[in-house]
Amino acid sequence: MKYSNGVKANCPDAASQAVELLSNDLRRFSTLVEDLLEISRIDAGAAQLDQSAVGIAGLMNAIVRQSRQPDLVVDFDPDDAELIAEVDKLRIAQVFTNLIDNAINYAGGVESVSFAAISADEVEILVTDRGPGVAEADRRRIFERFTRAAVDAGRRGSSKGAGLGLSLAYEHVRLHGGTMGVRDRDDGESGAQFFVCLPLAEPIDDEEMAS
Repeated sequence: MKYSNGVKANCPDAASQAVELLSNDLRRFSTLVEDLLEISRIDAGAAQLDQSAVGIAGLMNAIVRQSRQPDLVVDFDPDDAELIAEVDKLRIAQVFTNLIDNAINYAGGVESVSFAAISADEVEILVTDRGPGVAEADRRRIFERFTRAAVDAGRRGSSKGAGLGLSLAYEHVRLHGGTMGVRDRDDGESGAQFFVCLPLAEPIDDEEMAS
């Protein structure tokens, strides 16, 4: 088959590409609408957490397995293997899925995911990469809504997206009574280290287990 200009066209291939592009646009639009609705619920004080006690190790391993980097190994000290938190699993999964996607999009992927108790009642979960890092001036701004921070050396945070992923992740963590931020790697290597601090659940004693 030929178009009027004489260029041969492969209709099935062209149609397939058009459908794929349209599907990608629809997925991005659907995600944007869902994110905007969730932000509206948060602003209105109508967001509700469906919390349950979960082991941090199991939760993080499950999130990583379903991410775009499923072969990552979650690092933690054996002493922290039984840490438990009361969380909304879907919201926390979105937090770390967004962080992993962010690292893939702007930093060549995640180098490590790890967690450790930093006090008797708080756990810190880290997502570390070897990308260009995040300039100090942008470390608050990248969590603001509709911000696509123009970070040099790769312009991390700038994309065709709406700039809602990190801000929504920040809000999910805040709803849990936690904190979220980004800093330089603590080993002096190039890259960024995103951290999420969450309250630990009270340990369940033997009497509670028996009741």
